[in-house]
Amino acid sequence: MIIKESQVFDSLQNLGIQSGDSLMVHSFIGAFGRIDGGPEVFINALLKILGHKGTLIVPTYNYDFCSGKTYDPKKSPSQVGQLSEYFRKLSSTQRSFHPVYSHAVMGAKQKFYCQNPSSSAFGEDSFFSKLFFDKAKLLFMGVDFQVATIIHYVEEKFTVPYRFMKEFSGKVVEDDTEKDFTARIYSRDLELDPKLNTKKLQDFLIQNGVAKESVLGRGKLMSVGVLEFCDCVLSFLQKNPYNLAEVSKS
Repeated sequence: MIIKESQVFDSLQNLGIQSGDSLMVHSFIGAFGRIDGGPEVFINALLKILGHKGTLIVPTYNYDFCSGKTYDPKKSPSQVGQLSEYFRKLSSTQRSFHPVYSHAVMGAKQKFYCQNPSSSAFGEDSFFSKLFFDKAKLLFMGVDFQVATIIHYVEEKFTVPYRFMKEFSGKVVEDDTEKDFTARIYSRDLELDPKLNTKKLQDFLIQNGVAKESVLGRGKLMSVGVLEFCDCVLSFLQKNPYNLAEVSKS
């Protein structure tokens, strides 16, 4: 079965996404089956729903900086999926400046999201704090809440015991000039070896109607507001700091 653009559009419309929203998209489009048109179909459908006042945001993470490679926002590819790399290459997108946790942005609030970049990946002045301030929404296409990087924003705010602040120094290219850069990332404590487990969180949000679900082909889509999502993550952590992570020792 080949999935048509009209089916993609209908599935997205069932998720409560509205014109004017700021929407961050995590995706694995291979989960749905064969799509007539590939990633372009999803981007076109999302832009149609969001309208000219909306903003589309897609993670374009690249982890090579942590291994000593130079980061160039114009050339360093996204390492988080086919749709992500397709969106990054579009001429009307702008990539936020962080050598590991960057995002491609298109739409009305592109300047807001991309100006005044921070060296912090998840802190109060990071890209994720802007998502929170803007009351954005999260869309999960073919993936579950396990990939929601904004969880780390809440984990840092809560100072969970299985992560710590770590600095990564290296080279970045800015305005066609190579520069030194130090990125601050709230990183996993490898001795505890935490593994994120969001099943309880996801079940709670779906069962209580906070998150919405839709089906497309063989896959599933989910959407939830950033404020509601972060509030629920914080509530889970307050009950038990290890509620969202399985560790080798605690």
